[in-house]
Amino acid sequence: MLNQNPDEFVLKQIKNLCNERNWSLYRLSMESSIPYSTLNNLFRRGNVPSISTLCKICDAFHMSLSEFFADNNELTKIIRQITLVIEINIATA
Repeated sequence: MLNQNPDEFVLKQIKNLCNERNWSLYRLSMESSIPYSTLNNLFRRGNVPSISTLCKICDAFHMSLSEFFADNNELTKIIRQITLVIEINIATA
């Protein structure tokens, strides 16, 4: 995030988190209770979501804002992978 525009980081991070989960923007809208049109406009226009919208997105990803903005180091990747495995296990149980 240090060498990146903060606005670009937020949208890129959302996109990366969706890709990790194989989620479409529609799936994110369903999981976060944010209208699809709102999410679509964020990406189309390059706008940064409001704090309340970003909190809903983080809730959908089962992460805090601090985790969202954390440097993408190996520990963060491992924690995300474990979380995904747990979510998959819960969903298939």
